[in-house]
Amino acid sequence: SSSSSSSSSSEVCLPDFLIECFDEIRTRGLNFEGVFRVSGNFSEVDKLKAKCLSPIGRLGLNEFEIPEITSFFKLWLQALPEPVVPFTTFEALKLSIVKSEPKRCEEMGGCLDELPSSNHLVLRNIIKLLHEVTHYS
Repeated sequence: SSSSSSSSSSEVCLPDFLIECFDEIRTRGLNFEGVFRVSGNFSEVDKLKAKCLSPIGRLGLNEFEIPEITSFFKLWLQALPEPVVPFTTFEALKLSIVKSEPKRCEEMGGCLDELPSSNHLVLRNIIKLLHEVTHYS
């Protein structure tokens, strides 16, 4: 049996820069048309990437335009060693989509439960953000 202190030390958290990106998109980007479609200025995205790699604390995203923040986020996703939804899980999800309703939900939930906790957390937060974006579009 594990104590609450040992479970909290192994608790998975979103990276601070990702929380900042999501918060900034929620604050300034929900009304931005094409929030994830419009590309940011490459040199500004590069500056943001450099800021993220330096140990400065908060990124201060208010100096960047929303397309630069979303472009940075998309680059981060592309740079992951493995996709948030690994290929094996993605293939299983695709197979479960064709099932009838109760079985589909059960199988899809099972697939997502198999994700590593860090992937599950990132995916849950991406879906939550995209859900919010669709309510404003």
